[in-house]
Order: sequence, then structure tokens, then C-alpha cells
Amino acid sequence: MTKLAFLLLLAVSALGQSNDLGMEILAPSSVPWHSGAQVIVRASSYGPDQFPSATLTMNVGLHGPNVTPPTWSGSGWTCRFGQGMNLVSGICSRQGITTGTFPDLVLNVAVRREPLRVGANVSGGTANDPGPNPNEAEVTIGTVPPSTLEVVASASPNPAHARDVVTYTYSITNHGPQPSNNVRLQISNCCGEPAPTFLGISGEGGWTCGDYTPALYQVACTIPTLPAGPAPSITMTVQMPFEGGTYGTGIGVFADLTESEVTPVFLQVLSKADLSIEVTGATTAAPNSVVEHSVNVSNGGPSTASSLSVSIGGASIVGLEGDGWSCADEICTRASLAPETTAPPIVVTSQTPGSGTMLISATVTSGTDDLQPMNDTASIAVDVAFEPPARRRRRASRH
Repeated sequence: MTKLAFLLLLAVSALGQSNDLGMEILAPSSVPWHSGAQVIVRASSYGPDQFPSATLTMNVGLHGPNVTPPTWSGSGWTCRFGQGMNLVSGICSRQGITTGTFPDLVLNVAVRREPLRVGANVSGGTANDPGPNPNEAEVTIGTVPPSTLEVVASASPNPAHARDVVTYTYSITNHGPQPSNNVRLQISNCCGEPAPTFLGISGEGGWTCGDYTPALYQVACTIPTLPAGPAPSITMTVQMPFEGGTYGTGIGVFADLTESEVTPVFLQVLSKADLSIEVTGATTAAPNSVVEHSVNVSNGGPSTASSLSVSIGGASIVGLEGDGWSCADEICTRASLAPETTAPPIVVTSQTPGSGTMLISATVTSGTDDLQPMNDTASIAVDVAFEPPARRRRRASRH
């Protein structure tokens, strides 16, 4: 009997006491940049044993760039917080461990632009904590911008031609939820060489636009505040350069506690030239004679004309040549012709017929858009007249 009692006593001592502690953290999933959040750290005891004189301890950690110690409140809780690099750690305790949920520990934390991670664990009473409730918990408080400005750029006309005046429009929307304050749009007239010529910029509804800085191709427009919703737009006018290419406009958005989304525009500028052609030379000739005429091609600009081709026809052509021209099969070509210039003439050698009229025509085309295609064709009519021998002798005697 004594031996049995001793064994039972050993069994009770081996089993000991147990206490299932649980931990929970309640916090908002996200808050605006540079604001505060309330974090509830909640501990519970699910028994079965109770420890009225034991200390319940929670270790609390706050993780994030430039994190600062929180303020706290909670009936019966005593806390100490220390600060390290991107970490604030604390120990919070209270006396007595009884079954049920303890008063909440409420932390008031400051949240920067980066997310904040809060973790905690609980212990006390006994090392025998069988579960199933977890003794630790962690949450992450995300951040959202108080406002988001969207700027969408467009251009008209697009595509444009060289020397066209183009209007850039900047459509602006504040997607909120809060107003965006101290807004500045840094607009660049750029992204092509040579840069377009700045003509002017304006904005309605409170925008103020400063002076254009030619060295930087930039101009800034500001407004004190933009409420949530569509905002007044800004327009900038520029004149495109002489040559074609791809151009654009740079946009920088700056505002207090605001994120931005920018949709740029790419402007295709087509080269534009004003080609014209002229045929000069004799308008009368003897039958069955060889005559020469000149075909003159000019480019009035504003752009360089590329891949020129001149088709010559309407006569018995026996020769075509011109400095810088490549001629074959009644077609002469050259790589380019600069604006405000006339190409060296194409000399056309022809055989006149026995009688009637000989017509020499020429048409120029190029790979560049032409301003006035109606002056791209020219012709000359040559009257083939029989000259009596007596008249020829009189003309010869004068020499």
C-alpha cells in the first residue's frame, strides 16, 4: 500500500501542470503613407491550469525602416521598448494567469511610406504549453499613397509633318482618395534632335506655368491642390523641326504624399518637301536634228527630299546625264536633295521627228511627302519646222 501510494505520487509529479496560451494580433491591412495605426495585441489562456501569482510576458517587435517606439495602453500591462536599426523591441507583462482572454494591449504605431511588420509571442506560468493555440503571431501593415495622380499625354496632329505646329495635351486625374497638394509638373519639350521650338504653355483651373528654360528644354506648371477626380488639363504648343523623326515629351510629377502614373506619347514626324520641276530649252528645231533640253528639280523644303526619281518621256531620247544623277531607261535618280536648293540639271538629248511637234515631259517623285504635288510635272513642246535652203544660205552668209 505504501509502495502504491508512492508510485501514484510520482505519477502526479511527472504530469505536472499545463497551460495553453494563445496569441493574436489585429491590425489594418493598409494605411496611408506617413500616418498612424492602432495595433491590438491579444493574449488568451485556455487552461486547464491557472497561475494567479505568475507573470504573463509578451515580447513585441516592430520591423521597418525608421521605425519608432509606439505608445501603448492596456489594463494591467507594463511595457518597456528599446530602439535599434529598423527594429523596435519591447517586453510587456502583467501579473496573474487565469483562464480567458486578457485585456488587450493597444499599440499606437507610426507608419512611414514602407510597410510595417508587427510580431509578438507570449509565455508564462509553465513551460508545459501543449497547444493547439499558437504562442506567436505576426501581421504586416501595408501602405497606400493618400493620392495617386495619373497624367496621360497626347499630341495633335499625330503623325505630324516637319514644321507643323503640334499641341501636346496633358490630361490629369487624381484617383484619390485624398487631395494632392503642392503639385508640380515638370514638362520637357524634348526627345528628338533638334528639339522642337517651344511656342507656349497654359493650364486652366489654377495652374501657373513658369518660364521655359531653353538650355534644359523644360517648363514647370504648379497648382496648390488637386481634389480627387479629373483635374484641369495643361496644353503646350511647339513647332516641329525641319526633318522628320520620332519625338516625345518628358513628364515629371512631384507632389506631397502622392504617387504618380505617367503615360507618355510618341509623336511620329514625317519629313515634308516641296519639289518642283521645270523643262527649259529650245521650243523650235529643224526636222531630224539633235536638240538638248535641261530638266531642273528644286526643293522648296522644309525637309530634305530623299530617293528622288525623275521620269522623262514623250520624245526620241538619245541621251540623259546630270551631275549627281544616275540615269537609265529614261529615268534618273539621286539619293537626296537638300531644302532650298536646285539640283544640277539633267541634260536631255533628243532626236526631232521629220515634222510636227515634239513633246518632252518630266515628272519627279521622292520618298518624302510632297507639299504641292501639282508642280511635280512639267513639259515643253518643240515645233519642228522645215527651213528652206535659201533661208539657210542667207543666215550662213551673215556669219
